[in-house]
Amino acid sequence: MASILSTMAQLSHPDAALTIRGIPARPSPNLPSITSTIASLVVSIMIRGDAVGGQRVGELWSCLTLPNLRTLTVDPGISPGSRPLYWPSNQFKPLAARSSFHNTLRVLRISRVFITEDELTRALEYLGSRERLEISDQPSHLLIKDFLLQRLTQDSGPDACLIPNLRYLYCAMFFRFTEEVYIDLILLRVGSFGGEPFHAVVHDLWNGEDDRFDFAELVNSVDPERLRFQLT
Repeated sequence: MASILSTMAQLSHPDAALTIRGIPARPSPNLPSITSTIASLVVSIMIRGDAVGGQRVGELWSCLTLPNLRTLTVDPGISPGSRPLYWPSNQFKPLAARSSFHNTLRVLRISRVFITEDELTRALEYLGSRERLEISDQPSHLLIKDFLLQRLTQDSGPDACLIPNLRYLYCAMFFRFTEEVYIDLILLRVGSFGGEPFHAVVHDLWNGEDDRFDFAELVNSVDPERLRFQLT
């Protein structure tokens, strides 16, 4: 872990990016606190003990201040026997506050991570400047449901609406929400930024086997210059 922190401390270019693919499975005591000006951080570790992986990432985040970070990706990837990584919620809030993510972070990608609706909601509350959000369901844990989609809907009120500057939403999902709730979210985001289109990407984790949702009406009802919709 100390070598990872040393590498991050040495990266001083304002557009520097770092991908972490390995992290010690055992605790690393007495780690130094460092400030890194990297612009992009990808945490892509694969530890078969999902809770252990979350603890190690939490240790890493406890040491960091990232005042220039614009893109954060947490995706442990897929390997034989691997499981979703637990989200280190207790360490993320202080990291976001120290690093002023509410002013700097523009993109958050969370995939193959065990994070609850409440944990994600609390994380997004500290990230008001975000413009791009990418999230995914897990086979054993559904994240994208009505509660979260409603919190992302702009008419939920200025204090309740998450990510008011959202311009790009990617969801990999099993469609365990109310279709009307998702459509309301998209329609109320369309046109929020003058002439700029809103981008919505849906990745079907059922691979087309669940045909309960038909987005044709949504796509046909909106000017294509205002909505860029993609179903994969």
